[in-house]
Amino acid sequence: MKYVKVKNYIMNNGTCDYKGLNIEKFVGGGQLYRRNHVDCVIATYEDTIPSHSELEEVSEELYNSTKSEIDLENRDVKSSDEKVIDIEKKIIQSETEKIDIFEALAEIYEMMV
Repeated sequence: MKYVKVKNYIMNNGTCDYKGLNIEKFVGGGQLYRRNHVDCVIATYEDTIPSHSELEEVSEELYNSTKSEIDLENRDVKSSDEKVIDIEKKIIQSETEKIDIFEALAEIYEMMV
């Protein structure tokens, strides 16, 4: 098994360009993609890695450490539901703060009258 880092794998039309790697030789579940699409790492059963400036054969250790980084990045990604809940909490907090401000203004007004 070999490990490869692929740079700039997303083309302008949104499809993946694996720079000559045979996707049928990829290890199932062995591809890890960064959210920013700068690079990805791939485990493959290919005997020979094609020569390309944006392909780099890496050690198993580097593959595993990059895999851990990417897993951590992806774990930090919130689902749509979580994002909606966060926004709803901010709206409620904002409404509560508005009420506090109006109450404070009302007290100031009462003091002045």
